[in-house]
Amino acid sequence: QGGFVLGSGFMPSAQLAPKSGSRTLYLAGDLIASAAVCALAATAVGSIVPAAWPPWVSMPLGMIVGMAISFPLFLAVSPLLGMIEPMLKIMPGAMVAGMAVAMMPRPASGGIGDLAATGALCGLGTGLMVALADWLLRKGPARAET
Repeated sequence: QGGFVLGSGFMPSAQLAPKSGSRTLYLAGDLIASAAVCALAATAVGSIVPAAWPPWVSMPLGMIVGMAISFPLFLAVSPLLGMIEPMLKIMPGAMVAGMAVAMMPRPASGGIGDLAATGALCGLGTGLMVALADWLLRKGPARAET
C-alpha cells in the first residue's frame, strides 16, 4: 500500500504538521511566518535598492528582489505549515513589502528597524487580506448554496 499520496509533498508519511489541528492555529502560523519572511525581505530590499532611484525603477526591482528572497525562506517554513496556504500569504506579501520599501524615503544610515517593521506590516496586511478572501470564498455570508 505504499506509493505517492497526493498533497504529501516531499515529507514522509508522518508529517511535521498534522492536518487535524485547528485552522486558527494554522492561520496564526501563516501570519507569523508571513510577517517574519516579509520583514527579512524588506530589510534586504532596503539594503540593495538605493532610495534615490526613481519609483518606476525601484518599485519593480523591489518586487522582484522581495519575491526572490522570500522563495527560499518560504521553502524553509513549508514543511511545518504546508505548501499552498502559506505561499499565498508570503509571496504576495514579500512583493508588496519589496515595492513599499524600495519607494520609501529612508535615511542614509540606519533605519533597519523601520524597514523590518514596514515589511512585517505588509506581510500581516497581505496575509489577513488573503485569509479574508479565503473565508469569503469558502463560507462567506453571501455564499449561495449550490
